[in-house]
Amino acid sequence: MKLSELIFNKNGMSIRTELPIIGEMLTEPMPYDKLSYDGFNITVTSIEPLIEDGVLVELKFKVSNTGSIKPTDNELISSKSRNISERIPQKIVMRLEEHNWPDHYARFTRQLYNPSTAPYLIRMIIKGRGSINDTDLRDLLEKQGYSKTSGGIAASINVLENVTQEVKVEGKAKNKRYIWVDK
Repeated sequence: MKLSELIFNKNGMSIRTELPIIGEMLTEPMPYDKLSYDGFNITVTSIEPLIEDGVLVELKFKVSNTGSIKPTDNELISSKSRNISERIPQKIVMRLEEHNWPDHYARFTRQLYNPSTAPYLIRMIIKGRGSINDTDLRDLLEKQGYSKTSGGIAASINVLENVTQEVKVEGKAKNKRYIWVDK
């Protein structure tokens, strides 16, 4: 997944991500008070201001060579603590704390918001497509270098369905389909 633009305006930042496997650009707005990244490295290739009536309305940074700053071992071990609340929306943190989810749900939930992870890619593919069957999703993941038989795919889908409630799963086995519902 290639991050290609960061757009800053009075409402917050938008991240435009290229999804080459489906040939689309995905734009995710992020209000400044909800930024979920501790940090990331970027190379700015150009800066484009948008000026309307003599007022700077927006700055668009075209970027390349991105990578997230890796969390420390303590951040990875911590589950339902401060690290989750720093990375994911508060309503999701509350949902994690209200239920007795398996321990790995917290880890996969954090990964949904980290662009350098497979769960993030899974989320973006489903969101970008709106709907995709299991076989096509696994094929797309394999094209990006991930194992199509990984148990992490099912774990990510479980978190998207049960914790974030952004995906609805229909059908079973080979007929399984994932539908973006974004609650």
